[in-house]
Amino acid sequence: MRRTIAVICLLTMVGCANGEAVEPAPTSGTTEVVTTEPPTTTSITPQPTTTTTAPSTGSPTTGDDSGITSCVVGEWELDTGEFEAQVETFYDDAGMSSDVSITGGRVLLHLEAGGLFVGGYDELMVDVSLGDALPDLTVTFGGVVSGEYSVDGDSLVLVPDDQSTFAATVEVGGVSVSPAGELGLGDVDLFTESVSDVVCENGLLRIEPAAGLGPASVWRRR
Repeated sequence: MRRTIAVICLLTMVGCANGEAVEPAPTSGTTEVVTTEPPTTTSITPQPTTTTTAPSTGSPTTGDDSGITSCVVGEWELDTGEFEAQVETFYDDAGMSSDVSITGGRVLLHLEAGGLFVGGYDELMVDVSLGDALPDLTVTFGGVVSGEYSVDGDSLVLVPDDQSTFAATVEVGGVSVSPAGELGLGDVDLFTESVSDVVCENGLLRIEPAAGLGPASVWRRR
């Protein structure tokens, strides 16, 4: 149960102490909200850079090229409406009633046939209400994450490199707060190192983190 609460706290940027959720303390004074945006020009579609770590020798993908391995290749965009519902279901399964609303922005995912991926956040803004027990939160995500991916059967493995510019800002009651310690911002990133179950068909890609470590995400082909 403590592990579940810790995951919930990571996803909502709420602090944890002794396995229990606690309200984060707002910083004193006026805190400037700084959000890293994907490095783009005329298009917000994330593109691999020359500094991205090259894939290891040999093909990082396995399985039947006519199946999931070839299906996942391409440009994808997060279905934010579906993601709202998945986050609420995730909280409900953990015994925490929630109201989640994505009020702006989008998330893009580029998967190359050679085994590289790039994920970009275009000012994704998520409002989370967990009732009277915890304060309402607004989390804004920005930045780009790149690395390698592999497909093995129905499992998708993402391994980010060290070129990430992922960042997030959190507001509680209009005041910016700065989580620290185990609440590292990388822990709430959709593209963090993970092993997930994946389904790819009919222009849809569904990624569900293994062992209930986060809500499922549904992506639509662009």
